[in-house]
Amino acid sequence: MKDETTVHFQNRKATLNSQLHPHTTHPLRVYRVARGLSQAELADLAEVTRETVSRLESGSAERPARRSAKSLATALEVTEAALWGSDG
Repeated sequence: MKDETTVHFQNRKATLNSQLHPHTTHPLRVYRVARGLSQAELADLAEVTRETVSRLESGSAERPARRSAKSLATALEVTEAALWGSDG
């Protein structure tokens, strides 16, 4: 069985093969890639820094401040729980 992550976005299904994209484990990166956004583009949409997006995706930072968490979820058109877990 292939190691894949499937994301549904705007009636499209994006399948990301984690063998080709080994750093797609964080949901933030999965949804960003599914939308075809660069880290800088997502940062602009969410009004956060590109460094914030990078640190969150790499796991060097955990959950962002409440405002940033909401902004990132809104920019990606997903719930905060989809990005940060059920305690969102």
